[in-house]
Parts: sequence; C-alpha cells; structure tokens
Amino acid sequence: MRFADTPTVEVAVHIEAPPSNVWALMTDFNVLAQFSDEFRGGEWLDPSTDPGLGSRFRGSNENTRAAWEVTCTVIDWEPDRAFGWCVEDPSNPVATWRFTLGPDGSGTRLSYRARMGPGAIRGDVVHRRAPRERGADRGRPAGRLDGEHGVHRRWHPGSCRGRAQPRLTSGPPPDDDI
Repeated sequence: MRFADTPTVEVAVHIEAPPSNVWALMTDFNVLAQFSDEFRGGEWLDPSTDPGLGSRFRGSNENTRAAWEVTCTVIDWEPDRAFGWCVEDPSNPVATWRFTLGPDGSGTRLSYRARMGPGAIRGDVVHRRAPRERGADRGRPAGRLDGEHGVHRRWHPGSCRGRAQPRLTSGPPPDDDI
C-alpha cells in the first residue's frame, strides 16, 4: 500500500472518566508516547503561548529501522472535544492524527483516527541507525501509572501485536495490577 492511497485506521473506546480528565491526558505528549510503538514524545515549538489551532510541535519517533523527528501543525483544537494535527506540510501531509471526545453515558467516548499520506516523508527527516533488538526495553513503564486527573493507565495483556495493550480506567487504583 502507498501513502498516496491514504491508508486510515479509526477506533473508539469508552472511558469511565469525564471528557475534561481525558482531554488532559490526550494532549500530553508524554502520555501519548506511553501508548505508541513509534512516538517517543513531542515539544511545542513556541512554549510561551498556549497550544491551539495553528500551533506547531516537534514529534520524535523511533522504530526498529530508524529514528526521526517531524514538525506537526495543530489543525483541530477544541478543548475537551478534539485534538488533531498533521505531519510536515499541512497542504500535503505525511500523516494526519485526530482524537475526539464525546459524552458517553457516565463517561467519555474517545475516538482516534490516523491517516497516512497523501504526502511522502522526506528522506532528510529520517535518521537511519542500526536496528535495535526486538522487544528491547524502550523505557516503557510496567503496571499501572497513576494520573493526576483521576484516570489510571494500565497495561493489560492484549492482542496489540503481541505486546501489552494499554487501557484507561478511572476511579480508585485497582488492587490486581500486573
């Protein structure tokens, strides 16, 4: 499949927490990095202003073949509702990512959409390096991580390509952590 074909994935999950608590987590680059195979973190390019529509950040990524940084532009910013960005050129993005929140009973429905392309990543963005060993510790924490927003992130055995699958829960921390 080619980037020009814009492969897309969309998923949604119910979280037993109010949208404002989930928003605080989904706009925190350090939290997003904990749930990603490639994304290692990001930093706002102009930290002196509040993030919002048009803000830019640098994202750091790594996989078994390469490490790279990209410049991202926020294209959707509605506090407690939506956060989306495109990678590199907004008129021909390498990728577009979007999280949306909505009330769902007593909690929140978190939807996630990722679309690759139609633009292609520039060769000067990727910094090739020796492949790391598969399964090597990438600094990922194990077990439950207590959040300051009343939402707890836990690693559960799952089917996410043979690795632990993160899930968000709220309320008191469970006693059966792994």
